[in-house]
Amino acid sequence: MMMRFPSFALTAAALGATMFAGTAASACPTAAYPGPGFNYAGGDLYSGQAFTTTATGGSDLSACGIPGARGYAADVATMSMYLTMMDGYALDIDVQSDCDSTILLHTPDGGWVFDDDSGGSLMPSITLTEPWRMNGRVDVWVGTYGGGTCPATITFRTGRAPGVADEAGDVPMGGSGAGAAVGCPNPGLVGQTVAYTGGQLWSRQSLPVQASGTTPLGSCGIPGTRGYANPAPNYSFYLSGMQGYRLDLTADASCDSTMLVRTPDGLWHFNDDGHGNFDPLISLTPPTALEGRVDVWVGTYGPTPCPATLNLETFTAASGAPQAGGGQGGISPTPAPMPGSPVQPTPDNGFAGTWSTNQGGMILTRMGNQVSGSYGGSGSLVGTVSGNMLTGTYTWNGLQGQFQLTLMDGGTAFSGTWSRPGASGTWTGSYMGP
Repeated sequence: MMMRFPSFALTAAALGATMFAGTAASACPTAAYPGPGFNYAGGDLYSGQAFTTTATGGSDLSACGIPGARGYAADVATMSMYLTMMDGYALDIDVQSDCDSTILLHTPDGGWVFDDDSGGSLMPSITLTEPWRMNGRVDVWVGTYGGGTCPATITFRTGRAPGVADEAGDVPMGGSGAGAAVGCPNPGLVGQTVAYTGGQLWSRQSLPVQASGTTPLGSCGIPGTRGYANPAPNYSFYLSGMQGYRLDLTADASCDSTMLVRTPDGLWHFNDDGHGNFDPLISLTPPTALEGRVDVWVGTYGPTPCPATLNLETFTAASGAPQAGGGQGGISPTPAPMPGSPVQPTPDNGFAGTWSTNQGGMILTRMGNQVSGSYGGSGSLVGTVSGNMLTGTYTWNGLQGQFQLTLMDGGTAFSGTWSRPGASGTWTGSYMGP
């Protein structure tokens, strides 16, 4: 059994996948439908990474022709791990859940690996030791023995593979490059992906994280940094609608923590104790680029990791921060929306705009009574508006189905359903802005 670690919720693009991996899927698990993707090198997982998810039933695995498999699992993978530099490592994968759960893997060599109860107490656990079963894409299904669903946490952790010497310092580092930079923060790696708009961050968003680091930042050539950080960022945030905003990032940890941020313009930002109590604060203001991918590493001043919380919050750029252009003739920032007061849609543009939904972020456009758009990172939809109702079809990762959504609360929310042969579920959303 593996140690327990702070859990990360599968959000953003992951929601698009869980929509279809949810209820009563009729097809067998297949590598044709990868789950939400996460990129790690072997060293990145040495301190452990945990994800909160749902153990999900679906097809009867005994009828799917997968040797030794039993219980139930969805057709779409719960997640897909893209692994590199796994030589010299063993990879432990275990699940803790509120029901009798299972793990099913499809490995890069094309094989299947299944476990039911090896972790004890009806919990599954799998250890992989061969590099050819780890280097590449590993699809992961968290299933159930009885066919229902329940909350679950899946944890990945690397250790020394059998036959690798046990002396201190012999563990290979993750990341890429050569020499001292092998384990340094690497913008080529991707953390857990989460998408936000500036308006969503007007209400503080707090995410669990493990403050940790395997590499002394002083050896990485990033000016002004100190302490320790890992090669891969904890989170990769995809931000939009950030014009006119200041973004504050803080961490609250049970040890002396640090923060390193890389913004879309390629600049590095570091802080150690700006938040007080040995915790970091980074405040990003115009003209710093905030539209696009923002990578965040929560590290430690010393080598010992600890649980932490990462906080993100936006303010108007004029609130204690320079305006665009440094306040010298630049464009005045757009005022941030106040909480609870989204821009009101009209009867002529209902459903158009940016939405936060239980299937991931959604952007819709409307021409007449026709609506089209994208959601969940890889999904698309088209539909027709009649009154306060939108009906149409969706496509996600090759899967197609129907949906029906009804506007509520003056057009600031919707509630509805999606369905396809053998699966169905709810679809709800809140209006975020144009």
